[in-house]
Amino acid sequence: MQLVVNSQRFTDPAYIARGGIGEIYKLANDILAKVYDLDKRTFERRQKVLALCNSFQNHVSQFGTNRYAFPEHPAYELTVSFDTLAGFSMRNFGGIPTIAELGFDLAANSFRESKGVKFDNSLAIGFVYQIFEWVDLLHRARIVLGDVNDGNFLYSPHSGRPVVVDIDSVQIGQFPCIDVTPDFMCPELKNRGSSLSGGYIFDSGTDIFAVASVCYEFLIGAKPHYVFVNPPKSAMENKDMGVSSIKCFVKGRSCISPLGLTYADVPQNKAVEQRLSWLKLQDRRLFDFFVSVFVNNERDNLITTLPVTDPRHPGYHFEGSFKRVIDEIVQQRAATPTATQHKQTAPLPDSGFRNIIDSLSGKPAAKAKAPKAGGVAVVATPKADPPQLAAFLKQFNLSI
Repeated sequence: MQLVVNSQRFTDPAYIARGGIGEIYKLANDILAKVYDLDKRTFERRQKVLALCNSFQNHVSQFGTNRYAFPEHPAYELTVSFDTLAGFSMRNFGGIPTIAELGFDLAANSFRESKGVKFDNSLAIGFVYQIFEWVDLLHRARIVLGDVNDGNFLYSPHSGRPVVVDIDSVQIGQFPCIDVTPDFMCPELKNRGSSLSGGYIFDSGTDIFAVASVCYEFLIGAKPHYVFVNPPKSAMENKDMGVSSIKCFVKGRSCISPLGLTYADVPQNKAVEQRLSWLKLQDRRLFDFFVSVFVNNERDNLITTLPVTDPRHPGYHFEGSFKRVIDEIVQQRAATPTATQHKQTAPLPDSGFRNIIDSLSGKPAAKAKAPKAGGVAVVATPKADPPQLAAFLKQFNLSI
């Protein structure tokens, strides 16, 4: 196999692994190529790869190169043409653990360890905020993850930050996301149905729900809709009914009674309650965010709940720039001599409009004020009223 990537030719690159609907090859120590299976190299998929590569080049200053396994350059087989486009190149983030491997274990009452990485509570909370920062950057570039699952987010020990992978399956522009992981799927998607292209219609709100579900399981140790009830229901059934562990925790166990369910007094539910009590005390903002998503059905990004003075808030940079502009204007005005701000101008001649208003209200016409000493007297030259105005005034018994 010969691949042409970014004007460089790679002959028989080393095979790494299968990657969904294609194979992963190593081009350099830090660069991989994803090559789609022949039957997956459709016209639409090639267009989508080009759109993603263009988006990366346009937003690389915001995205960086160590946050996303983003398609960076098209990968062509043998020659460079649209018909030979076979995949794309991306950064190599291999060998680092996924969020699924590092989540909290309720039975062990601690975070799991994988590949030499183990979180504590404080680091885990900071990691969740960073994930929502990364998601916000994508949304601002009009990119929706769509198919979100606990394999999408990795932890890089080198940067101490999240890495988002499987970017080629996102929804961007006219190109849909076809796949979805039911465990983390936003309930609204079922009601929307599928688009003409056969995929679901995702948006930033469906991403927020799915990412919140992944992060909830990572921190709490169980999916948000993993609740033992009677009669027994699966987590998927609970989600369809709007039943979540945090809802029962906040509103009380009896809140599910109208649904014909009773909350089971079992160790699994108690362990989740203890973990929720910890989070409520440890980070009330994050706890309230989960309440907003899984109890109140809101879909705002976690970082928008931060003060605008926090650098992580999306409006921080705008707010700072706007304030600087206002401060500069205030300083310029303060430096301007007062005399130039209050130049004496001659008074405008009386238009007679006040007399019309006074006639309508029954007030006597105001007398013209004499000019102050030293002022400029202006005498208006009277002009004949148009016949239409005279007829109008006569009809309402008005005069000026």
